[in-house]
Formats: sequence, structure tokens, C-alpha cells
Amino acid sequence: MQLSLESDAAAADGHIQDRVHQLVAEGNKIEAIKLYREQTGCGLVEAKNAVEAMLRGETPPPVAPRPQISSSIDQDIVALLHEGRKIEAIKLYIDQVGGGLRDAKSAVDNLAREHGIEAAGKSGGCLSLLILGLTLTATAGYLLT
Repeated sequence: MQLSLESDAAAADGHIQDRVHQLVAEGNKIEAIKLYREQTGCGLVEAKNAVEAMLRGETPPPVAPRPQISSSIDQDIVALLHEGRKIEAIKLYIDQVGGGLRDAKSAVDNLAREHGIEAAGKSGGCLSLLILGLTLTATAGYLLT
């Protein structure tokens, strides 16, 4: 007997819900939210709202699929990372894929790990401020157009 994709998705959702309830019962609501984020790829607010909905016995809202980046953008980002230009890589990700700074930084960091590239500027102090400034500039430019 073959299972349809819908029944596979329903089984996965049921497993996530069971595990979320278990974690909350153990007093680990934060871990439940973290699990939901990892399983669905959604943001913190969406995961918190979904976990709370599950605890009320409601079905959480559907999660939008994660953005996929093209292989050429992926290659461009990796090239920038090899050159030590992480900020430009994050900015390229935001420009081409969209999303927020945290998601872009996470995606770029994941690409760096996948390709064995050591992250530049691990301290994060000045780099974070520079990234924030670039993001605010890009957002202001977007809003003004």
C-alpha cells in the first residue's frame, strides 16, 4: 500500500504535535518552540504562535515553504565567502531571496559550513553593526521606491 504525500505530511504533523505536547508537559516550552522552528523552518513568532495553538487544541496555521536559492546565487554567495566578504554575501542573499537579516545570516552561515569556509568575523561586534546598517539602508531604499 502506498501512502500519499498528504498522509505522509499529516503523519509528520502528528509527530511534531505529539513531541510539542510532550516537551511542554515536561516544562520545556522553549524546546518545543525550537523543535517546531527546526521542523518547519518558520520564524520565532510563527513557531511560538503555532505551539500555543497546538496547546489549545487548534491546528497551527500552514507554514510557508522555505525560499529556495538558485545554484548561480549559491555560487555567487560561496565565492564572496571565499573572498572573506561575508557582509556582501548576506546582502546578496537579502537582495535575491528576500527575508530578514537573521534568516539571511543563517542561510549564509549554513552555506559557509557546507563548503568548509571558516566564517570571518566570528566576534560579531562591529560586523553585526555593519550588517544592521546595510540592512536598514536596503530596507529604507526599498520602502522609498
